[in-house]
Amino acid sequence: MSYPSVGERGLAAWVFGLSAVVCGLVLLLILSPRLVAIEGLDISALPAFHALLNGTTAVLLGTGFLLIRARKI
Repeated sequence: MSYPSVGERGLAAWVFGLSAVVCGLVLLLILSPRLVAIEGLDISALPAFHALLNGTTAVLLGTGFLLIRARKI
């Protein structure tokens, strides 16, 4: 199966666009949390989930760094 090439400019446009959407959603959540509140939504597990994501990122970055230093990548 062949996929069309997006190119660096197309990829950069996607990254910037997605970043703008995420920033807009965060701004919306900060400025008007009651507007986007969902009744009955339990968010108490989010800090633990965020810590899990941070830990996974640290392990992957460390592994990548070590592999690059060992010239395996």
